[in-house]
Amino acid sequence: MAVIEFHNQDINVEKKIILKKVNLSIDAGEFILLSGVSGSGKTTFINKIVDEYQQTAARVFQNPDQQFTMETPLLELVFLLENLRFPSQKIGQKIDEILREFHLLDKKNQFVYTLSGGEQQRLALAEAANLKSDLVILDEPFASVDRKNIAFLLDKAKDLKKAGKTIIVADHNPLIYQGLA
Repeated sequence: MAVIEFHNQDINVEKKIILKKVNLSIDAGEFILLSGVSGSGKTTFINKIVDEYQQTAARVFQNPDQQFTMETPLLELVFLLENLRFPSQKIGQKIDEILREFHLLDKKNQFVYTLSGGEQQRLALAEAANLKSDLVILDEPFASVDRKNIAFLLDKAKDLKKAGKTIIVADHNPLIYQGLA
């Protein structure tokens, strides 16, 4: 069953056509890679998907500075879970579970801006994975991430796919997605 569909749709930015006559159907549970050189319209297309499917999409940005609103991973996850109306008496336990899964428990009270790029992207994916969204969109998520964290994040993306989530990644390096997308 298609969760995203575009039929002969032009994608515009400020009344300028960036992508012409887009035809695309993405089924639930697929792992899709949008690849191309810088400036080819990947992020523009991601923005269009998010605009049209915002009720069902969780997004991880290329630049983590755009991702976070709170000072620490703890506060980020409290904010997320409160907005999801998670039972307040279980929030602390759930936060520790999430942070442990994403190898951030020891960073719980550290300022987000002091985390490495890989740690910030792990936190961003942790939030996206726990939004209860069936669609997870990653926009060049490995731009400031080392190989160890890339491997970790790819494994988590595989886990999300196995859990039935639809994954869309925009990246100019298709080689790291061989056998996955």
